[in-house]
Amino acid sequence: MATFTSDGTILSVSAGPPATYDQAGYEALTFTAIGEVVDFGSGDSTYGVASYKPLATRTTVKRKGSVEHSDMTFQMAKDIADAGQVILQTGLDGAEDDTEHSFKIALADGTVQYTTGLITSFSTEIGGADSIVFASLTIARSQGVVEV
Repeated sequence: MATFTSDGTILSVSAGPPATYDQAGYEALTFTAIGEVVDFGSGDSTYGVASYKPLATRTTVKRKGSVEHSDMTFQMAKDIADAGQVILQTGLDGAEDDTEHSFKIALADGTVQYTTGLITSFSTEIGGADSIVFASLTIARSQGVVEV
């Protein structure tokens, strides 16, 4: 297995969900790169467990239940002129605030990951005198990751 660094990874956004939640559906969308991203969070999917205990066997039977797609958080240097960051702001509290957005993560090795969710936070982080002003994006995912 070849390993590689995160350098060269690009996060992009599309203001809307795909027609289908598969490679073809996501590739039909138009994505805009989000500038100045410095840190990607993780995005896992966790299944609940439904269980029962038959008296005859004294064994707990377990089955996968509902799935929860965790929120994803990204950090970026704030750039109010960046087209991707403008879409994020509009998705938080503008005309597209209730619209699910689609996201594309293009890794340096050519792998692409897609997901969809609501923009629930796009906050400004102001540090000290020698700090860059950052923005923090949180996506409440409604779909798992489609990796191609």
